[in-house]
Amino acid sequence: VRRREGRDRASGPFGDHRRILDHLKDEQPRVWEWFASGKFRADHAEAVHVQLLKSSYRMEREAHADLYAPADEAVRILGLTDPLTLYQAQDPSGQLNASYSFVPGAIHVLLTGPVATRLTPEELRALFGPELSHHAFCSAWDGECFCAEQAVNGMAADPDGHDAHGETARLFNLYTELFADRGSLAVVRDHRTVVSMLAKVALGADQPD
Repeated sequence: VRRREGRDRASGPFGDHRRILDHLKDEQPRVWEWFASGKFRADHAEAVHVQLLKSSYRMEREAHADLYAPADEAVRILGLTDPLTLYQAQDPSGQLNASYSFVPGAIHVLLTGPVATRLTPEELRALFGPELSHHAFCSAWDGECFCAEQAVNGMAADPDGHDAHGETARLFNLYTELFADRGSLAVVRDHRTVVSMLAKVALGADQPD
């Protein structure tokens, strides 16, 4: 068991993810069946597409090569094969950010603020790393990681849920963020670049020291 979990930690989602996922299948079969159903996945994909159309515009590769180049490099390093599309959020605040919405077979990354002018190419790769890693995570184990993520968060949000559901969701999401943050370091191989990117995005620093 330890050897198997060691491989999971090195190349995929953590063993902690696997244990929660297996518990859902064994102890919450009706919940699992719904979140793993084709209808739920199809409804989620449709909701993602509608939201992207309502809140952003799609960035074409020819017009935004400066953004697609570092994103494509991050895709290559992380070994992803699904097609990538970038979107720009309609957000007048100008705050820098990136977010990800899962749809099987396609990578959708939503950018907020003038990331192309504020971040260096290396910092852009560091920005794309976690979002692309979220896609790798949600696609893992035939998409079951995505189903588990939706199930634990759904139970935690239920007014009739138990405190244990909230704690399980907190830990599951924490493990997922740790997995995604590894992707940022993997694509740049320099923790200083990751910290510099975070200082610009989270703190608004122009030239982090």
